[in-house]
Amino acid sequence: VEFTQEVDMSTVTGIDFSVAKTHGCNGNAPNRMTKPSAPFVNCEEVKWFLEGFPTVSYNGGLFKGWTGLKHFDFGNATAINDNTFENAGFESITIPATIKIVKNSSFKDCASLKSVKFEGALDSLGISAFSGCTALTSVDLGQITVISESMFKGCSSLTSIDIPSTVTEIKSSAFHSCSALSS
Repeated sequence: VEFTQEVDMSTVTGIDFSVAKTHGCNGNAPNRMTKPSAPFVNCEEVKWFLEGFPTVSYNGGLFKGWTGLKHFDFGNATAINDNTFENAGFESITIPATIKIVKNSSFKDCASLKSVKFEGALDSLGISAFSGCTALTSVDLGQITVISESMFKGCSSLTSIDIPSTVTEIKSSAFHSCSALSS
């Protein structure tokens, strides 16, 4: 899908995405829709998305499977919904201080993800946020207070992590199967 002008995806209605099947969406073109509901699942050809991030008013999984997605401008977003970037192609991601909620499995199975940085504190952090990110080697937790359940489960390249003094709770299986973690 290629837009030739700015499009605010948080208010889009009635766009025909049928052309998507010819642009790397594994033949799964979404039908005409009245509300965006994961219209881009499995698209691979997007390199970056610059127009800012929709807030909490969309369904999760919006960029799920976008293995070509390397950069994302979060704009004024305050939340990242469930599975939004699951299996995306990020090599690094910075969660800006404007983000206060990161929901379940937001970045799960991002196989190319090597570094994560939180710039601020969160009000809520869902389970398995970065589970299965097998290339992850660098994590800056910023000012978060809770390391959620299964947050880094299966991050087999993670060798060390600095836990800031702001962390008051580490939930179960937070580092399960982090086989290289030594400090």
